[in-house]
Amino acid sequence: MLDTLNTKYFLLSNLSDLKPKIKNDDIAICCPICREGNSWNKKQRCHLYYDHNIKSDLVKCFNCGFTGSMLTFLKTIKSPYLQEYKNLQRQRWLLNLKNNKKTTSIYNINKNKNDENKFLLFDKPNEFIKIDGTPAEKYLEKRKLLKYKNLFYYSKYNINIDNKKILSENSIVIPLMYEDKWYGFQTRMLDKKIFNIFLPNENKGYKAWNLFNTGDNVFIFESVFDALSSGLPLNYVIAGLGSDVSTHILEKFNRVIFCFDNQHFDETARKKSLELIDNNYVFIFPKHWNGRQIVEKDLNEMLQNGWQEEEIKEMILKNLYKGWKGKLLLRIN
Repeated sequence: MLDTLNTKYFLLSNLSDLKPKIKNDDIAICCPICREGNSWNKKQRCHLYYDHNIKSDLVKCFNCGFTGSMLTFLKTIKSPYLQEYKNLQRQRWLLNLKNNKKTTSIYNINKNKNDENKFLLFDKPNEFIKIDGTPAEKYLEKRKLLKYKNLFYYSKYNINIDNKKILSENSIVIPLMYEDKWYGFQTRMLDKKIFNIFLPNENKGYKAWNLFNTGDNVFIFESVFDALSSGLPLNYVIAGLGSDVSTHILEKFNRVIFCFDNQHFDETARKKSLELIDNNYVFIFPKHWNGRQIVEKDLNEMLQNGWQEEEIKEMILKNLYKGWKGKLLLRIN
């Protein structure tokens, strides 16, 4: 069955008096893109159909060759319904996310498989061991993130890779992975706030955690711990490891939402939010939530102070802003 939202706006795009040909998984209209010649409105060669390869609806004209998602189609024809479609799509996406339902999209992570040829992939260093029974286990417990322990490793000593010393003594290790192979990692010392990132030169452009485990809609966090404290499903989050995510990574996604530290306490987070909020959705910390004042500087601190994952998730989803309203909130301290 075709998506009801896509069906509605595809039919609204029909500019011909010719009645559309409608089936359960295929609708044909006269293409509003290639309106040339006297007979364009007699040829119903523009189809909305379900493509089993990408597991999503696709618009394709078998006359002019246009192929793309409904969003791309509406942009191409400069549809007056574009913004309305985007708003409804976003509302549904947020509702599905709130209910932990998976959404289909034209983006498929398999598109990233070409990246494998660019990577220097390697097996997990033998010195990195499982969390169980190590100081890192207590560290994650203190952070209220023990249920995610299988995502991390522990390093007791500094290690050497290709005769290069890697600072990893008494550290939790955060793998950067492409499927079951490593392409880099971050270490964080347990007794000092010292981070170290190892990325071979071939992989420098992919300095982000969980990059190859998402769909086309992502929340970008400053740290892995904040991403895991958000209550959002893992296939919706990536982390920039304390740095800005490069532009070519952002271009992989259809919708990007930035989540920084609490803008009311962190001036850098506030400035970054102001820079991005014109063209992107940004999560802005409210000053109060669920009858409580928010005094924490980030999401993991909230989790440590007794806030529940579900209420943090709800707080994020209900405080996403784009444009002037968000800028106004950020400028009032």
